[in-house]
Amino acid sequence: MSNSEKLKKRTSIDLVISGIIGIAGAVAGIVFLIRFSGGAPRQYLTNAVYSLALAAETLLMSMILIQVRKNGTPFSQTVIRLLRIMAVILFLTGLMPSFVEVESEPNMVAVTTTFNFQNFLLFAIGAIIGIISEIFVYGKALQEDNDLIA
Repeated sequence: MSNSEKLKKRTSIDLVISGIIGIAGAVAGIVFLIRFSGGAPRQYLTNAVYSLALAAETLLMSMILIQVRKNGTPFSQTVIRLLRIMAVILFLTGLMPSFVEVESEPNMVAVTTTFNFQNFLLFAIGAIIGIISEIFVYGKALQEDNDLIA
């Protein structure tokens, strides 16, 4: 079995799993949006944004896997661009505060917004993916140099 066939076999399972997670995230996000528009608590809006971000991230990961399968290498401009988009989505999702509704008095609800560790974690993961994309830029340059020599 050639390296290309091994790569395609390994990435096919990853594609299926990321597709399932992406579809589940999109469905959950849409359900949360529908419930929020029907008068549900504002926490549903936060959940919708996080679910849709999960769907977008797994869709982008699937696109990266497809590119790797097609090109036989992860070091391409398309993969770098997709990684950068993933980083931006995580940064933007980290800006979404959590809405917390607390019953302050009978028949009165107070809504507060909070930034918590989850927001910091999303920023950090976005930064990590952004740094990884820069490593891929370097890997692409090395690959091009290697292709010129060989």
